[in-house]
Amino acid sequence: MPKIEDPRLENRQLFGLGDSHAAAYRTLFKWISLQLGIEVIEYERGGCGVLTLIAGDTARCAERREADFKDIAARARPGDIVFLPSLRMPQLDGLDWARGEEAVVNELLAGIEREQQAAQASALATLSRLYALDVQVLVEAPKPLFKAAPSRCSDGFNQMNPVCAPGLTVFRHTLQRLRAPQLALLTRLQQQHPALAVWDPFPVLCPTDVCSAYDRNNGKPLFFDSNHLSGHGNRVLAPSFSAALQALWGITSLE
Repeated sequence: MPKIEDPRLENRQLFGLGDSHAAAYRTLFKWISLQLGIEVIEYERGGCGVLTLIAGDTARCAERREADFKDIAARARPGDIVFLPSLRMPQLDGLDWARGEEAVVNELLAGIEREQQAAQASALATLSRLYALDVQVLVEAPKPLFKAAPSRCSDGFNQMNPVCAPGLTVFRHTLQRLRAPQLALLTRLQQQHPALAVWDPFPVLCPTDVCSAYDRNNGKPLFFDSNHLSGHGNRVLAPSFSAALQALWGITSLE
């Protein structure tokens, strides 16, 4: 991993703010810090997503969220990047898939639709607050999710475990349906905040018609559980994420 030397990276900071999905990026944050020579400041609390696109901000997280915003305001310099990773699709584990995939997916989509107005209002409030700091905002588009967890279902002795029955693959088109409302909301947010940047890890994690919790190149797990990335998943995404940051800071591979 060669370090990138560029004057546009001097004194740059990356703020990572979100729920447990922000915590799941610690390997990625460490890799990025070493490669780009930047400081990464993490704010994370399980169950306290920021700009989730599927629900409004939860009241129980308000105090922690306010403290995080204030700390970013005190530390941020113009041009720094605030990265917002969070759970942005309904979890698929623990559902009654025996009812049929179409029925379950339709039910999940209906739930997303009911929350869209609240999700948009919270997102706009967050973006307005962050852009007032003269920072750049990078939102993670929804990642693939799975119906079972590799950490529980990888070993042969778990083959009879009922929680593993749904398997560790999901059709790409199913996940695309489940994230379509969130992507549409991101488009609407960009209409009001044209500077809003989106990084989409989905094509890297699911390059074929069937999404797998395992890396098809070497069999290593991309995910730890049904929705959080593994360390290997972090490393797979690192080049794509690094490119997204460099683009925001005006660095391209052609320069």
